[in-house]
Amino acid sequence: MSATPVQTPGTHAAPQGARVLRGFIPLSELADTHFTVRDLLRLIPAMLISVVFNVAVLVALLWFNALTQAQSGSNQPVTTELAQREETTSEVLPEEVENSPINPFVDDVIEATPDVPQAADLELPSINPSDETTNRGIEVVQNVLENLPEGIGSGNEGGVQGNNMAGPEGLRGLLLYTENARRDYGALGEGGGLPIGFGLGLPGGGGGGSPNAGGIGVRAGRNLDLVRKLGGTDESEAAVARGLQWLARHQSPDGRWSGDKYHLARPGCRCRTPAEQNVGAHDVAMTGFALLAFLGAGHAHMAPEGAKNVAKESPYRNNVLRGLMFLIQQQDSRGKIGKGSTYETAIATIALCEAYAMTRDPRLQGPAQRAINYLVSIQHPVTGGWRYGERDPGDTSVVGWCVMALRSGQMGGLHVPSSALDGARRFLDRVAGKITIDGKEYSKAVYGYTDPGGTPVLTSVGLLCRQYLGWGPLVPDLHAGCKYLLARFKPPDKDKVNNPRGLPLYGWYYATQVMHHMEGKYFEEWNPNMRDLLIKLQEKADPASCNYGSWPPEYFDYGSHAGRIYSTSLCILTLEVYYRHLPMYRRMELAE
Repeated sequence: MSATPVQTPGTHAAPQGARVLRGFIPLSELADTHFTVRDLLRLIPAMLISVVFNVAVLVALLWFNALTQAQSGSNQPVTTELAQREETTSEVLPEEVENSPINPFVDDVIEATPDVPQAADLELPSINPSDETTNRGIEVVQNVLENLPEGIGSGNEGGVQGNNMAGPEGLRGLLLYTENARRDYGALGEGGGLPIGFGLGLPGGGGGGSPNAGGIGVRAGRNLDLVRKLGGTDESEAAVARGLQWLARHQSPDGRWSGDKYHLARPGCRCRTPAEQNVGAHDVAMTGFALLAFLGAGHAHMAPEGAKNVAKESPYRNNVLRGLMFLIQQQDSRGKIGKGSTYETAIATIALCEAYAMTRDPRLQGPAQRAINYLVSIQHPVTGGWRYGERDPGDTSVVGWCVMALRSGQMGGLHVPSSALDGARRFLDRVAGKITIDGKEYSKAVYGYTDPGGTPVLTSVGLLCRQYLGWGPLVPDLHAGCKYLLARFKPPDKDKVNNPRGLPLYGWYYATQVMHHMEGKYFEEWNPNMRDLLIKLQEKADPASCNYGSWPPEYFDYGSHAGRIYSTSLCILTLEVYYRHLPMYRRMELAE
């Protein structure tokens, strides 16, 4: 007998065969339900979506956490990682190191130096002076000029291919910028540097090499034939080699180069003379100068992966490594390096940025970017200038180092706000003076200190800034400024200098770069006197003497306050001009 369905009051019986929708299902009925394989297959799409979604969320959280740590991490992990790099690969003889390191508590720059671990006794180069003009350690780019066309930039914004390595960006026309018509004055973009690639730009304002290497020149892969072609000589290269040896011998065990205590780094050193009695420590700036001298000749603490160049075989790897570690350890959380003025931070920033651009070592990226960010943050918001303190209205001398720091950051691919460069242009406009040449007046050819004016030293600084901030080679004021420098500031013939005192090395350092970038008649008239005079003034009479390879500070302006590290570093940098930066207006004839 079959059961009769029970019909509750107020409801109607469903027709036979119809589906009945129930709002409530007893648990006892669910317990008897059997899931089939078909039921499980229906659930698989939802399960997959859930798994993929959760994995994606987890990956995103991990990525965000890593990015946050990279951007806000302290300096200590970076320093620790740098310290872990092996320092035993140099293939030269070790040299004894002074047992009593520099006392940082009497320095007038670093008020409270962090604990700096003393480095082990490291190996320093011992090159025979008679071998200094050989191609020691320079093993690449024998046919560098023939390879230049591979790096020709294309498109409106930059080079596409470097020398066997990609250069996805150019200099976007900033280098080719002129006030009224950048297309009218458009020229070749800046050349990228090895090992990333040469990367020449195209006529008409287009292109340039990758900013990741642009401006580093051929320092990493130079040879003597190329040096001679660009204006150097065997003697100038020998002078650079001697100077670098002297700097290496006078580095403190903790990595710094000290302005007033460099002699303590070498037992029995007698280089320091009474002329340096007023020299301050300025350890951050002096370390930056010395590092730039090594980097300028292609000597870095490492070489990019796969590269075979000067850095790969450099006997100075440990010197550069220790110097970089010292600078990083002086950097505070805001990015400022050391306790001194903006001069110090700017010079050290250039060194960090150039080292990063040359090696692509990711451990340098954070400290270099923080230093750039600090300089941007202390720029005066109205004048666009920099001076000794934070947000000071500015002076041309400090602005020069800050502009070079920002451009070095750009060359390394770091972020530099365009507003900071615009501010620097604004400051230069404020201090530009008028000059009349051949009956024609020029309003921005010469430069003063804090107000409109014109002196040879500050004009040299201002014109180099203008070149790096966008003036092309056809800007009339640039030519007028170069003519002014040749008439008022050209180095004397070496045979006419017998008792040098107060020579304007600071301004010559800038002016030599200006003329180098202009090339042609300007550099041909400037270079021989500058090059040969510096070679003559170097201490090189007695290879056994401690000062062999250095330049006496009393010969130059500011030498009595900045000292022998300063004078030696700036002379080396001036003699490295042929390859430290490739001429930014380089013509296609170089490829022929």
